[in-house]
Amino acid sequence: MAYSYQIYTAITGQTDFAIPFNYIKEAHVKVYVNYVDTSFTFEPNKTTARLASAPGNGVRVEVRRITPLDNVLVDYADGSTLTATDLDTSNLQHQYNAQEVDDALKQGISIDGATGQPTLNNQRLTNVLDPTAAQDAATKNYVDTTTQPVDAELTELATMASATASSLADLTQAEVQILDGATVTTDELNKLDGVTATTAEINYVDGVTSNVQTQLDAKQPLDAELTELATMSSDTAAALADLTQAEVQLVDGATLSTTELNYVDGVTSAIQTQLDGKQPLDADLTSLSSCQSGAAVNLALLTSGEVAVLDGATLSTNELNTLTGITSTTAELNKLDGVTSTTANLNVVSGMTKATSLTSNSDTELPTSKAVADHVTSVVNALGGFVAINGPTNFPATQPAQGVVVSIKDVGSGFTTSSNEITITNGAGTNKNVRITGFPSEYAAATLVDDTGLQVTSDITNSDTSSTPQVHRYVYHKQLAKESDVKSLSDDINDFNARYRVVDTITGLGDNDEGDLVYAKDTDKMMVYDSTTSAYKEVQSVGSFNINTLSSYNGTGGNSASFNGTAYRFVLSNPPTLAQQLICSVNGVLQKPNTGTGQPSEGFAINGSSILFSDPPANGADFFIITLGSAVNVATVSDEGISEAKLHISNAGTNGQFLQKQSGTSGGLTWADVNTSTIPVANEATDAECFPVFTTAATGDQAPKTNTGLIYNSNTGYFKAASYGSTTQSGNGFTWMGPGSTSSGTNAGYLDHNGILLSGTSSGACSLRFCGNTESVYVGFKSAGSALTSGTILWTLPTADGSNGQALTTNGSSTLSWSDVSSTSGDGTMYKNTLTISNDVTIAATEGAHSVGPITNNATVTVNGRWVIS
Repeated sequence: MAYSYQIYTAITGQTDFAIPFNYIKEAHVKVYVNYVDTSFTFEPNKTTARLASAPGNGVRVEVRRITPLDNVLVDYADGSTLTATDLDTSNLQHQYNAQEVDDALKQGISIDGATGQPTLNNQRLTNVLDPTAAQDAATKNYVDTTTQPVDAELTELATMASATASSLADLTQAEVQILDGATVTTDELNKLDGVTATTAEINYVDGVTSNVQTQLDAKQPLDAELTELATMSSDTAAALADLTQAEVQLVDGATLSTTELNYVDGVTSAIQTQLDGKQPLDADLTSLSSCQSGAAVNLALLTSGEVAVLDGATLSTNELNTLTGITSTTAELNKLDGVTSTTANLNVVSGMTKATSLTSNSDTELPTSKAVADHVTSVVNALGGFVAINGPTNFPATQPAQGVVVSIKDVGSGFTTSSNEITITNGAGTNKNVRITGFPSEYAAATLVDDTGLQVTSDITNSDTSSTPQVHRYVYHKQLAKESDVKSLSDDINDFNARYRVVDTITGLGDNDEGDLVYAKDTDKMMVYDSTTSAYKEVQSVGSFNINTLSSYNGTGGNSASFNGTAYRFVLSNPPTLAQQLICSVNGVLQKPNTGTGQPSEGFAINGSSILFSDPPANGADFFIITLGSAVNVATVSDEGISEAKLHISNAGTNGQFLQKQSGTSGGLTWADVNTSTIPVANEATDAECFPVFTTAATGDQAPKTNTGLIYNSNTGYFKAASYGSTTQSGNGFTWMGPGSTSSGTNAGYLDHNGILLSGTSSGACSLRFCGNTESVYVGFKSAGSALTSGTILWTLPTADGSNGQALTTNGSSTLSWSDVSSTSGDGTMYKNTLTISNDVTIAATEGAHSVGPITNNATVTVNGRWVIS
């Protein structure tokens, strides 16, 4: 195991390599990538080396410690104070040097314990000189490039491709000897590539000359014929041998049989000429040969002109007889060519004339198609053009003129716009798409309700009919509501008109039903009719209060349904419209509501149904969130809405009386006169000081406190007390002050805009005490008392907190500030310390201490940092 290095084989993308050994300084750690010193950083900790870029898969990476040998890390001087850290550092330098030397020896040439032979432990040996003696080691480059006795062959073998070397390795000795002395070229050997012939077959060409080869090449196309000749019988071959070249050419391509050839046996040239002339009339001759004898005689009497008239005729004898007596010319007969009308059909036009314009009061004129088209166009144009279709895929194949309205009866389901337009594939037929633009923002990226209609106007000017598919453009005009919606809306309006009225006065209003709403202009109030009491009552709105529960908000700041110290956004079960409608308490602290929808800097804000806190509430924090209704007004009692009977007043009363509780068990109220004789009225002009009125504990009666214990001055607004009592308030955490009698004639104490004044007794000082859990446990401050006979001092406190360990000091002018504590003496020339430790003390790892000895230790001193005793 190595002490000071680790070798890694990097994998793809790897940049971090562990440092498995200890080191004194970061500068002692090195990283070598493929034997090259490479810079790195200590990330994410001091035991990991991170390269700036990944070295690549399979690359050698070495992490090594190199502790310096040329200088000491700890230099001792006379009188130096020895510390554990310095001793450890010095010892570690020696130890690490020894480990690195041991690792270096093991990485060099060493003796293998298993074999007893020198070994380099699977490492490369570099910077080697060229060999000079027979037993010297040689580098690969030296062996590959230096001239040797069979240099050319060895060099060729050394540089050949691996596939070639593998093929050579498969050759047997006999196969190698076959090639020995061969003069054949590579091109010549390649001619054998793919040959499947046997040795005997190849021997057939032994001795073939170039002339013979040329002759064979010419016979190659006739291979099949030569094979046929080679396999025919001897008699056939003999017969062929007797044929001349001209005779052979006669039968070239002939397909007739022997029987067919026998037909022409004995035919002369004259007979052949006659047959050649009759060949085109073969079918006619066959037809004539089958005629009856009478028909043949009649045909023989026909002239060539008469025969030509009948040539191609298909009519019957009866049809020919129809022409008997006709005087019409051919041109007149041709006018009926193609007519399929009956006599009744033809009689329809009897007496009718053609008209090129439409006459609405004539029954004897037939208008032309143009006249009809012109009339329809003029009527439609008066309406601006209108085409009614059933659905969005029934647009006219031929787009109407610019501005013509196309009314879609039912857009159907799935009619969804993209932005403010929609394209309907094949809306006007195959490869004729319909594009409707100009939808209002309310219909942008929206699905129109099924069964609703839509009207659009033709925008043929911007249509594209030259591309495939064509694009017929239309512009949104308006949406048509469903019939059921129109009826429902009409019913609602009629019902509302019957339910809601605006009247001058509610008095005497008739035709009333339960729940009718009436706005009375004379009282400016909304009233609702109660059929139970047959009267109108005022409508009032009082908001409700709801307790919220929280659920998780999916997104930034959320993803938790409870406080976990991370999430700050939650979904409310009863979200308000405004943040100020929430009363929100977290861990007993009311949170401040804020306007806006983003995360606030303090308190909380509202965004839709979510509440956003300025900071994530602590994990498991206690909370309550109450939503106040948008209308939280206390219901106003209507005028004269509370009668005297409801107050249980026993009498009518007169002006100036007050309501007084009745005695006895009947309860209720009664109007009573005020007894002015027992209530004197003070004159503040002369009676500036007043005494308070208290309720006595014994009888519950009210009586003025007329002694001088507590006085109110109506001119100054001051309360003045003779003394502050020391009544015990156990457990209530009150801060109490001493009795402070005023026998000296000074104020016992007061609170005004100048501050708080406390006065001690004539014989003692006044104290300000802060109680603990009872009034007998406290801390506080005490004045100088009677020792202070003159002067006034008010100390001014600093405006901010000081640093750890600082104390309040004065500048001599009553201004206090935070200052470092100094323990010097002798005009600041020396520090003093005692020589005995009586209490346990710990010096932290980040602290240092200095004592002047000798020190007597009577306790426990724990040193984790440095303690110097001089």
